[in-house]
Amino acid sequence: MGQIITLSQSGQFTLPRAIREDLGFKKGDKAEIEVADGKVVITRRRTFDEIEAEMQKMREAVPAKKREAWKKYAGMSVSEIREAWDKTPEGQAKYMEEMA
Repeated sequence: MGQIITLSQSGQFTLPRAIREDLGFKKGDKAEIEVADGKVVITRRRTFDEIEAEMQKMREAVPAKKREAWKKYAGMSVSEIREAWDKTPEGQAKYMEEMA
């Protein structure tokens, strides 16, 4: 069963320490609050540093060969990349080989 909390005179609830710790809340963190199916849902917002660390992990998960292959497409739109592939008969096959 959940914990009982009380609404203060200023209209605020305090999340119990155990819940804050379980969710990783620290002083100054942001949260998103919404009502879903008649329940209040509070979601901790990730910090920029946390998102950046996750992105770095994703970058490291991509093999170096693929990262190098993608560099030449950086800054290009999807349509520009498709056009580059279609300029030569082996364009798409070459791309698929680079990504393998």
